Amino acid sequence: MAKRTILLTTLFAGAILTGRAESAGLDASGFSPGLGARGLMTVERSTIARGVALGSSLYMSYADSPLVVRDQSLILERIISNQTQAHFVGTVSFARRIEFGVGLPTVLSQSGDRGLVQSLRSSGIGDLRLALKGALLDDRHRLFDRIGFALALSSALPTGSIDAFSSADTLVLQPEAIFDFDFSSVDAALNLGYRYRKNPIDLGDLNVANEWIYRFGLGIDLFRSPVSLISELFGRTAVKNPFGSQFQSPAEWLSGLRYHHVDGFIATVAGGTAVSRGYSAPEWRLVAQLGFSPPSREPPQPPPMVVAEPPPPPPEPVPVIVDTRPKKVIRLERQLTKIGEKIFFEFNKARLLSKSFEPLDRVANILTKYPKIRVRVEGHTDDRGGQVYNLRLSLRRSHSVRQYLIASGIDESRLISKGYGKSTVVSKTENPNCVEELSDACRDYRRRVQFKILDYDLETFGDDVGVR
Repeated sequence: MAKRTILLTTLFAGAILTGRAESAGLDASGFSPGLGARGLMTVERSTIARGVALGSSLYMSYADSPLVVRDQSLILERIISNQTQAHFVGTVSFARRIEFGVGLPTVLSQSGDRGLVQSLRSSGIGDLRLALKGALLDDRHRLFDRIGFALALSSALPTGSIDAFSSADTLVLQPEAIFDFDFSSVDAALNLGYRYRKNPIDLGDLNVANEWIYRFGLGIDLFRSPVSLISELFGRTAVKNPFGSQFQSPAEWLSGLRYHHVDGFIATVAGGTAVSRGYSAPEWRLVAQLGFSPPSREPPQPPPMVVAEPPPPPPEPVPVIVDTRPKKVIRLERQLTKIGEKIFFEFNKARLLSKSFEPLDRVANILTKYPKIRVRVEGHTDDRGGQVYNLRLSLRRSHSVRQYLIASGIDESRLISKGYGKSTVVSKTENPNCVEELSDACRDYRRRVQFKILDYDLETFGDDVGVR
């Protein structure tokens, strides 16, 4: 078996010595960032920004020994012993449905053993990458409110340097399916695709032709902050003999930390190693990213169009509902609801914004102070959007608040969550600024979280809450 491995290695070396590798084209870069604004690193997600939005990123990648000649686990020669690359990525998004991406990898520096390859270029441009993605299930229409789906088609044009091993020297097309899964503070994504190479190359032990590609990634929010842990597994294998040859089935694992500001600024640092030591899979790799992704905040709404109409008939008298609970209970409930007006979420999502953590911590402190009250967390939305969608969104948001309070030490038996959607009408006595149901002030108030005290024990209340 060892003799056969050495023979195949010799064939690969002979192919390089005769110039077949340079003429055929072998891309030694195993790291290709995704061409979407809201992906992880190499892993794409189905979500696309609203409206017309621009995004950009600069990735820096350092790889140790990405292209070597092996005899089983023994490295005979490092054709490329180290490689530093820059990847420029730009995106344009249209109305949550279509996204166009462009990427240009560039080898900034590299070196290797001067044995098999005497003419290795130390730098060079890579193949220009273009991508088109269409979201079939976007943020507003996820399957079971959690699963997103998109289709993408990318291509690589042979613009790179063959002598720098940064070009396939042929047209490459890659259709793929993109799935992602939203579980509140955890995001997961799976990409499956087919890489078509117009002109295959055969270098003895290494045959590079059409390949299956796969990528899986996780993003986990940490410390209730804009920092998240990201981890990816990505690789490819030959279509004719999937995973039959380790050398033709490179795979890598990367993990790191990402800071994503609410205004769209992104910074990422990550590192990892080869899982399967095929061609282009390095001993280890370091990656850094600086970029901008279109923010997901809710845009300002234009004022409603006022149409002159005849004055409506006088309203019927509204029955007055008298709250017979003790004043101290009513005052505490109002205090909790006042704090709830400062709780905010990502646009069209149930994920809490970081500025909501401080008021939620205040709610947790109050509930800790009065351990015998039981509270219903009520979620509300404004009048825009469908009734079913708003009902689900308000329920998910109230559930996120409940989970936060449980994580802060409040017993889950004291908390229930309920969503009311857009069904609740706001009265002038409840909010004096709410003169008209369709006004901006009224809509702002309707997008809120309220706390309703269900059970209480007067003996636990002190004089600081209200009168006896």
